[in-house]
Amino acid sequence: MFLKLIKSPISYVVMAMIIAIMAFVGRLLDIPFLYQIKEGLPETSVNTIVLILLMSVALLIGSGNLDRVSRFWSMLFITGIVFSLSLTNLTEVYTEHFFGMATSSDLAKLQLAAIVASPQTSWLFFLLSFGVLSGLLFNEKYAYNLEQGAATLAAFLLLIYTSAYLNHITDFYQSVHSLGISIVTIAAVACLTCATLILHGDRGFWVLILQKRLGSFLLRRALMFVLAAVVVLSAIRSYLASNEVIYADGIVISLMLMMSLVFLYTYSVKINAIEEQKECIEGYFEEVFRAAPNGMVLVNSQGKIIMANDHMTKVSLYSHDELKNMHVEGLVPEPLRKEHQILREAYIKRPRRRPMGVGRNLTLLKKDGSICPVEISISPAQVNNEKIIVAAVIDISYRLEMEENLETLERKAYIDTLTQINNREWFDESVGFFLEGARRLNKKVAFCFCDLDGFKQINDRYGHGIGDEVLIEVSRRMQMVIRKDDAVVRFGGDEFLIILNHIDHQEAVERVMNALIDAMNKPIVIGSLAINCGASIGVSFFPDDGQTAEVLVEKADRSLYHVKSSGKNNFSFTADTLDSE
Repeated sequence: MFLKLIKSPISYVVMAMIIAIMAFVGRLLDIPFLYQIKEGLPETSVNTIVLILLMSVALLIGSGNLDRVSRFWSMLFITGIVFSLSLTNLTEVYTEHFFGMATSSDLAKLQLAAIVASPQTSWLFFLLSFGVLSGLLFNEKYAYNLEQGAATLAAFLLLIYTSAYLNHITDFYQSVHSLGISIVTIAAVACLTCATLILHGDRGFWVLILQKRLGSFLLRRALMFVLAAVVVLSAIRSYLASNEVIYADGIVISLMLMMSLVFLYTYSVKINAIEEQKECIEGYFEEVFRAAPNGMVLVNSQGKIIMANDHMTKVSLYSHDELKNMHVEGLVPEPLRKEHQILREAYIKRPRRRPMGVGRNLTLLKKDGSICPVEISISPAQVNNEKIIVAAVIDISYRLEMEENLETLERKAYIDTLTQINNREWFDESVGFFLEGARRLNKKVAFCFCDLDGFKQINDRYGHGIGDEVLIEVSRRMQMVIRKDDAVVRFGGDEFLIILNHIDHQEAVERVMNALIDAMNKPIVIGSLAINCGASIGVSFFPDDGQTAEVLVEKADRSLYHVKSSGKNNFSFTADTLDSE
């Protein structure tokens, strides 16, 4: 909870507002302690109180949840007022100081009270308002550096003023016309400076201090040490010197050495703990890396392999020593190496976690020269400020073999073993797609039920072996006649169903049927035999003759029966059959 508070700009802004309100109450009720601390020291003016409150409101808006446009214009307006007032104060004081002349009444009217802000205070608010305005108005590349740079300069001025107070160097905190910066103002402006520094802490050069890294950690602690050392040692020296202790400087030097030793000891312990934690994490990573169920490989920005696990050696057939410092392109088949190098270099520039080669078949070149199909997933990482690629490599040769076997089995389940065309099971599974497609496109589908003429006599005369050869040749001729979007199905025995897809007119079916009859009338040559085998075909149309496959096949069968009874070796449409009946 405490860490969240000190990292929030709002916390510092609220503290600054509380200090300003207390100072205002002190002036209102004439309680000097609230705006002066001690008699004889500079006071916090009403003008300064107004500047603190205005700057607090601006930073509060910048830390809030207002939309971008509202935040921009609100901060620009309020910070612009602070910038103008601080510049006016500086102009008025230094004009009179250097030129011995009073400022115009117009400038005087800009003062919100008779007691003006000191030049020290005005410089601080000038820097803070300039920084915030820079963050609003300039290009983002420079804006936050300017904002934080101005706030850092203000922080150094505050450190000088604080040291001057502790060492009684009056000229530093009190200058022309007895104007000076009060301790109350220093406290409030210190809060505003902290708020400005961390307002955009994730950007600009100040991000270096806020990063969760060893160097940033040491820098934060070193800054705190310097700040504490200046304040504490200045206070001790001032106290001892004021009491005329002879060895004041010697004591201060001794204390500085002791504090340095404490500092070094504290950070040695912290660094050792961090390094130990780092080694532990690296050990965990190496264990996970080596125990991964896939091949794992780390590749540096030059394309060299810096580490590989045991599974990677099994996949590639290379040993650990052979893989180490080997170019990753050595695992890529020769024709693809140049392309792989270009893609790898592009990935290093814009890394992101993703599977590699989506939509492509990736292969890995083994030590024995064989090619292995693989899947690769890559992720970016950073080790010792060097970009590396973590690649997970999976040998998928066994999986592809299993998938191919499964596809073969599935294909066999829907393929007629004799003719190698679709069987009845395929028809039952697929016919719905034909009908649904025709329905969406407002097309017709022709169901052509075909039966061979005289096939029983062929079997009886020449035997089933010759009959099978006839069926194979008939299936081939049917496939030669139809289009690639059509289908031939063997229903069983010498019965076939031809599905003609996306039909616009009956004439198109007539042309296919005539071509099919002509193809069937040609003799089938098997060895020394020339066998004649015609075909009778009945045709029904979706959706004209029926809405379901069962009805359409039944009507096509009736048309086929009509052809058989009318002389065979011809075709007939369902409509013609009904007319003849």
